[in-house]
Amino acid sequence: MHLQCAKVGCLKTTKVSLAEPVELPAPCTEKHFNGYDAQTFELYLTLVGTLRDRRSALGLSQEDLTAAMGIADGYVNKLESIARVAAFPMLQLWAQTLGLSITTTPAPLPPATTRAIEARESRPYQPNQARYKHAY
Repeated sequence: MHLQCAKVGCLKTTKVSLAEPVELPAPCTEKHFNGYDAQTFELYLTLVGTLRDRRSALGLSQEDLTAAMGIADGYVNKLESIARVAAFPMLQLWAQTLGLSITTTPAPLPPATTRAIEARESRPYQPNQARYKHAY
């Protein structure tokens, strides 16, 4: 049996024999941060560093930025010190308040996505397979 790491973005697995009952090992020995795999979290840290540097370059204190964003006192400090991990809408607000925009660029697909695409080719997607059918 293969156990996959439960951390977000981590694709590591470990093989466990079912022949003998044993205590299950951790599926991954890789480094993780705040529940994310190290590579994903490094990208997040780079983004936070860019936002922090921009705030500083504009001559704003954390308190100034908190007020401009309209969020709770001290929250920018928690975000910049990585005491909190921002969800995307907060990252977007943070960047926009500093006169920045977050953009995406094409990148190589991870192996797990490639496998999902290959598996999907053998059984094409049907609209009734959607889990959430919310109207926007």
